[in-house]
Amino acid sequence: MLIGKTGLQLTFAGPRSPVIALAVGLAFGIYMALADATVFAAVVPASQHAGVAGTPTLVRLVSFVSGAVVAEVVLRLGCMTAIVAVLRAAGKTGDGCYWFAIAIVATIAYPLYDFGYLAALTWTPLAAAREIALHLAATSLWGWLYWRHGFLAAVTGHCAAHVALQPLLGLLA
Repeated sequence: MLIGKTGLQLTFAGPRSPVIALAVGLAFGIYMALADATVFAAVVPASQHAGVAGTPTLVRLVSFVSGAVVAEVVLRLGCMTAIVAVLRAAGKTGDGCYWFAIAIVATIAYPLYDFGYLAALTWTPLAAAREIALHLAATSLWGWLYWRHGFLAAVTGHCAAHVALQPLLGLLA
């Protein structure tokens, strides 16, 4: 089901889209856990350590998966769709519309959406690299899934990332 004249789809774009979204999400969740356990271990926020230590995995999983669904509705279905719709209404076509929307959501909308988390960070070059390598990359990846495989693929990928990430955080912390 297409969303207006945006070229974006609400449902999966094809029969392989759910599998692609699931694989991409699980792989990215594993990448995030391994990156935090190795390269970025020195700058993982104290709040993340406390949350992993003080909250059972299943509770974290339910919380983060439901948060992922809300984030996808706001950031992809709301913001990204609106940006693409404005660009298309202005006569812009081609892949650049989607990449521009993905970039704006990743660099402006996501930081505004998750401002409380980002404001609480102790900013160092390594912490900034962590945010780029993990969260900016993730929100860009979910935008790509939405563009190429449908909104449900973005939701599936984002949720699958937490299905892999949350248990691994407990094991690797």
